[in-house]
Amino acid sequence: ILQINMESLTRAKCVVINHLAQEHNAQVILLQETHTKYNGNIKICGYHLIGAIHHAHHGVATLVKLDKNAKHVAQSLYKDTTQWIAIEIEGFTIVNIYKPPSTQFSSLPSYTHPVIYAGDFNCQHQLGLSKEHTRREALANWASIQDKKQANTFFSARWQSGTNPDLVFFSPTNNHMPSPQRSVLSRFPNSQHRPVVKFHPALVTPTPSRPSACWNFRKANWTEFTKETSSFPFKLPDPNSTDVNDLYSRFCNMIISTSNNHIPRTYIPGWDKECTNIASELESATTTKRAQSIGIPGQQEWSNTVSEINMKHSSRRALQTINRLTGQSHKPQTQNQVKAKDVTKVLVDSGK
Repeated sequence: ILQINMESLTRAKCVVINHLAQEHNAQVILLQETHTKYNGNIKICGYHLIGAIHHAHHGVATLVKLDKNAKHVAQSLYKDTTQWIAIEIEGFTIVNIYKPPSTQFSSLPSYTHPVIYAGDFNCQHQLGLSKEHTRREALANWASIQDKKQANTFFSARWQSGTNPDLVFFSPTNNHMPSPQRSVLSRFPNSQHRPVVKFHPALVTPTPSRPSACWNFRKANWTEFTKETSSFPFKLPDPNSTDVNDLYSRFCNMIISTSNNHIPRTYIPGWDKECTNIASELESATTTKRAQSIGIPGQQEWSNTVSEINMKHSSRRALQTINRLTGQSHKPQTQNQVKAKDVTKVLVDSGK
């Protein structure tokens, strides 16, 4: 699980989140303070949005990997002071939480084991600041009632210390089950919060399966691919002098090997070699420089796409391009659900 307070979600930040999610093999992404208005503003390649609460100054969003089965359980109402979204994935209930700093801590829903509550509570525990705080006591009381255990502390860039608001609680495990793990990553561009990766071992060890290949054919080097595959007939033995099954297996291995060399699989739109170098040298590079570097490829793509728009030839295509670039799209038209009884009634009335 990858969780972070975004402090306003932008396209450049989505690219960084995508990079971190692939690097740490995150199955679920929990975002707080998205500051979004539409679902189209929350796009991360390889993940689908399963729940979102939009707000001009707050907002939360939960995304799940495309190959995972998850369902939306419940979420807070618009009038609630604490925003939360609960989902269920592979037997686990994950609650994404954000409590605005100027509001009182409200009660959260109670779910059976195993459950994880993660997010930005904006409440200091007694192990943090020495100043007494009513919201801190409310959070501690709720945690004691729910019998949830606190994971490792979260590093705050605001206080420059290892003590920070309580950000994750998980239902207790027995002695025979490994405990969840939690690690804090490095700084994030234009955000005081740092990304947090949470790992909770599955109750039942899944059977390993062959992963599905996700090829990016748009970035493939087809010239070299064709040149290398054209030499296959000279490398394979004569079909009449060897086993057909062995010949087929060797041919498949050669195709896969050639594809790995010339067809990328981990391509992230907007993430280039310069971004990779800056990310690896994060301690010496400022977050502003990193965010600007990530935004340059997106701005270049925007300029190239907009320059090709011709309103004289096709205004519809131009509007579709603008909506795609801005993340806005028309709401799908709702179709009337016609039932079989309605059709039967019309036929009977017509016969009369």
